[in-house]
Amino acid sequence: MDHPGIRIAVPRGDGSDLRLTKMLKNAELVRMDGVAAILEMVRAGQVDAYAGPRPVLLGLSAQAPGSRVLDGNFGEIAYVAMVPKGHERRNAYVSEFIEEAKGSGLVQQTIIHYGLKGVEAAQ
Repeated sequence: MDHPGIRIAVPRGDGSDLRLTKMLKNAELVRMDGVAAILEMVRAGQVDAYAGPRPVLLGLSAQAPGSRVLDGNFGEIAYVAMVPKGHERRNAYVSEFIEEAKGSGLVQQTIIHYGLKGVEAAQ
């Protein structure tokens, strides 16, 4: 998509905006304040694409008939936990819980249970 004349909409200041600002050399980023405005631009053909997290785009694609979510990605989003500095026992507990949740299949089961499309459990 990084070609002259291609217009890609992103929510102003979000991760997609920050990542693509660094990556794109030719395409134009169209920064918008809100998903509704971006969807309207997509429907009206005023932009060539909307760049965002796959789960978000999969959910919104039904609102833009004729649209499709492309394969591949331009970045990955990792969700993490944070504990205050100096709380080693708490850090160890949270780290152990996360590893156990991934290893036991709990994270994958949760993704399936809630029908989260475009989301993959970390390994």
